[in-house]
Amino acid sequence: MSGHEPLMKFIEATQLDHASPTLVTDAVYVMNVRETSVRCDTTSNVISISLPNVSEAIGKIYVVTLAVDGGNDLTITDQDESYDWEGDYTLNDALENKTFYSDGYKWHLIAYHVI
Repeated sequence: MSGHEPLMKFIEATQLDHASPTLVTDAVYVMNVRETSVRCDTTSNVISISLPNVSEAIGKIYVVTLAVDGGNDLTITDQDESYDWEGDYTLNDALENKTFYSDGYKWHLIAYHVI
């Protein structure tokens, strides 16, 4: 199967995962490539969410939502491998979310929503 590893990674990464969004309460959390949506509760902690590795997430869209605003901020980061990362993003209002797309080289902020 030599030479097919990148194609197999791409196919695996683009398969749909029908699980419910992950609820995050940990202070530091790194999303895996199949976790396309996370909801965060900042009641107990300031939370730092890292998007998956940008090259492994090629072609996928990820949503990070501040589901419960417990008075602490939620920061979204890359894993220091995305080209031209425009800086960390902070969410601090309930139901605020940001949507990112990976082109395999860079994370693109494609939507921002505040209720």
